Amino acid sequence: MNTKFFDEFAKRFGELPPGIQKMKGDFELYFKQELQKALAKLNLVTREEFETQTETLARVQQKLELLEVRIQALENSLDSDIEL
Repeated sequence: MNTKFFDEFAKRFGELPPGIQKMKGDFELYFKQELQKALAKLNLVTREEFETQTETLARVQQKLELLEVRIQALENSLDSDIEL
């Protein structure tokens, strides 16, 4: 995410006249709420959820590799039994 825009926006907002500064708190609250709504629509996952799914995928891949080895061993065993 490009934070340069937000940094520049915050800098300029801090330079506003005192009368407008009073509205800063209300504007920040409104801006945060709108940003949260927009991000919620993107259907994003949290870092914790992502890490959990990554770990789960790694375990599933490891089990799959073990099963592939076992299947290959069984196939080899069947092939050797047929040859006898």
